[in-house]
Amino acid sequence: MGSRAERIAQIALANASSQSQGRCGIAVREAIEAATGMTMPRVGSAKDMGSSLVAVGFCFADAPLQVGDVAVIQDCQGHPHGHIQVWTGSQWVSDFVQRDFWPGPKYRELQPSSVIYRLR
Repeated sequence: MGSRAERIAQIALANASSQSQGRCGIAVREAIEAATGMTMPRVGSAKDMGSSLVAVGFCFADAPLQVGDVAVIQDCQGHPHGHIQVWTGSQWVSDFVQRDFWPGPKYRELQPSSVIYRLR
């Protein structure tokens, strides 16, 4: 069945749409909760989910990426809530399957700060 981190990635990918639905925080939270059986503390924006990740056993991580790693990206112009996404081992997914690390053109242009978290 795989590790909890692998299950997070599998669930996130299975539930991802082909285009953004504006629900990255909900999609990633639901994948984490389903895979771990834990309830994450709720926050208002994806950019603020780092503390919720830490509360359920994630810690800061460095490269190289591992399956199930979660990136929290800060806000940028036109995207006041920021973004959260999961690494599947080959791609980033949130509420949609992304083409690369950046979830859209404005993020790609401005490249706001981000932090990678890994389940311990």
